[in-house]
Amino acid sequence: MPDKYPDVKDLFDSDRLIRFFRFIRDRFGLNKRVLLLFLSAIVGLIVAGLAILLTSGIELLSHLTYKNKTIQESEYRDLLFLMPMLGGLAVGLLVYLRNKDGQGGGVEETIKLIRLKRKPISLYDIILRFVTSIITLGTGGSAGKEGPVVHLGGGAGAWLGKTLRFPDSYIKTLAAAGVAAAIAAAFQAPIAGSFFALEILLASFALDTFSMIIVAAVTATAVSQVFQHHTHQLHIVTHVFENPINMIFFVAAGILGGFVTIVFIRSLHLSEDLFKKLPIPRWLMPAAGGLLMGGIAFFFPLVYSEGYNIMNLLLTGQFDSLVYYVPGIIGSSLALTLIVMLVVKIIATTATLGSGGSGGTIVPALFIGTNLGAILATVAGQLFPEIDIPHSTWVLVGMSSVLAPMTQAPIFSVMLFFELTQSYEVILPVLIVVTISTLLTRHFINGSLYSVSMEKQGIRLYQGMEQSVMETILVKEVAHSRINMIDQNVTLSTIINGFFHSHFTAGFVVNKDEMFLGVITLEQVKRFIKNESLCDLLLASEVAHEKNIWVTPDDNLMRALEIMDKTDLVFLPVISNTTDRKPVAYVTRKDIVSVYNRSVIKRGTQNILLDQDGQSSMNNYLQIGDEFKIETLQVPRPWINKTLKELDLRVKYNLTVVGIKKEEEISYIMPDIIYKFKKGDTITVVGKSEDLENLTALATSKSGFFNLLRDKLK
Repeated sequence: MPDKYPDVKDLFDSDRLIRFFRFIRDRFGLNKRVLLLFLSAIVGLIVAGLAILLTSGIELLSHLTYKNKTIQESEYRDLLFLMPMLGGLAVGLLVYLRNKDGQGGGVEETIKLIRLKRKPISLYDIILRFVTSIITLGTGGSAGKEGPVVHLGGGAGAWLGKTLRFPDSYIKTLAAAGVAAAIAAAFQAPIAGSFFALEILLASFALDTFSMIIVAAVTATAVSQVFQHHTHQLHIVTHVFENPINMIFFVAAGILGGFVTIVFIRSLHLSEDLFKKLPIPRWLMPAAGGLLMGGIAFFFPLVYSEGYNIMNLLLTGQFDSLVYYVPGIIGSSLALTLIVMLVVKIIATTATLGSGGSGGTIVPALFIGTNLGAILATVAGQLFPEIDIPHSTWVLVGMSSVLAPMTQAPIFSVMLFFELTQSYEVILPVLIVVTISTLLTRHFINGSLYSVSMEKQGIRLYQGMEQSVMETILVKEVAHSRINMIDQNVTLSTIINGFFHSHFTAGFVVNKDEMFLGVITLEQVKRFIKNESLCDLLLASEVAHEKNIWVTPDDNLMRALEIMDKTDLVFLPVISNTTDRKPVAYVTRKDIVSVYNRSVIKRGTQNILLDQDGQSSMNNYLQIGDEFKIETLQVPRPWINKTLKELDLRVKYNLTVVGIKKEEEISYIMPDIIYKFKKGDTITVVGKSEDLENLTALATSKSGFFNLLRDKLK
């Protein structure tokens, strides 16, 4: 959908901001890292302000809607359950007017921004997420505000970087700093916020990045502490853990937490699929979800909004106070009451978020976890009255057993609960529960809530460069097509003789239809060479092994490498498809390592950016020996609307273009000779130093455009 709104650059004079930061740098002699630290602190301030405003907006709207005392005391009090539906209708219309495809999950969209080739979030999308989150949660939607705050924080950091025309690496760092600040402001936990950004958003623990993130998180925490009543909403009591023997009970808590998390994640995805199948327009889906959620809240008001009041009752051990929220069941069984609370919260949350409401899943996960912990405390107290584990400890452990596997971020989860409790004693059971529940969930789901949601969109997250490279290259691109096919009825003597008279050291056994039956290697048959009588009796089909191990041409190298690691094979047969199973090629571990090395070098060349310390100007080039270098340049004005083919830089300037970055993108792309340059695009070129200097001088004198990194960031 074309953007109908004016560009952000029309609202903010980025040139003036750039000149200001350049003055600050030159005046105080700051290098780029110090400048980024300063900007990270600014991001922390901005995000803390957004978190406080979001919380205040939610509280204000909630007292006008489902918490309205006047309506509750009037004859219309039974109609309060319609508030989530009205909120969903407003959200649906607002989102539809901006983006007919919906706005997606807050954390997932931020992951796309930071780890994939996505343009920074626009100012209008930040405002839209802010408003729709207030409406969803302020009208009683069952979700958390941490997801929207994460999206706002990441968007604010990326928007600031884009406005200052920073390179994509800096934009991603500022976006991650905004995310860390968001979690830190929400829970007043700067270390946990930092690890949330590092584990979930970046999947990297680079020291330079970590320092920027810490500064933003600490700044946001300091600001939020001034407005503590607006941000800190969990009341944690002191925990004491003295008997190590009781650890055995937390093993069971970890197992149950893992299974509950699996149910929660699959319920969310099932809800999304069901709402998409409804015969109603997309903009009506949030209203339908709000109606379902409101219907549940009519009987169980505990599901309204985030539910901090319920969590605080359970964290402080006030189980009997639940009578106000579940009046019809509390008299029969406390355990049954807690189970009902857990189930209805899952249903209400999936209805709110699955239909397109704006909210997060972290607080609902904490709510579900507190209920699970309270259930375990109640049951354990009845079955094992001699154990001395406080109810509040059970509840805290239950929270960790759901949060950690849902996010698949164990370090973030452990640090969050450590900062909330400020107690070393409770970390021991939390570590056990987090480890068990995370591994169990990963076994059945193979990812976090966020990664699984993105896989449904055709996006598979990676953990580091190695996996990203492997997943983008197909087996057919590196496979060897010359193969040795062996008939299943050939004797072992014939096979050995064939090995000795050819360059092949392995062969693929096939039947009369050329269907793959297994592999025979020279190393495997060496032990039969001295037994001639046995060699004349054994057939290829009897000696073949690894009959069910193969890859197809369209599999990626990551899958091939995973199979090799599991089977200790150094090569894999490549079959045409899983139906015919006809061998067509093979791929070796050596091939995979070789193509990986080449791809990493290529990526490094396209994204080259050197940081130099000190007060001298920053160079945006890499020197290669005494003669050649790689340099990044902004496209001069005369090149706009022209293609590489028309410019013919190799002939005119003796230069080679190795990367192009479009203005609206945050990553470099492979050169395309028919791509027409636009204003704001940049290129990375390789050539002799004098040729690059001539091109730079020509671009500067004729167009007034300076080198992007030298002029805009120095």
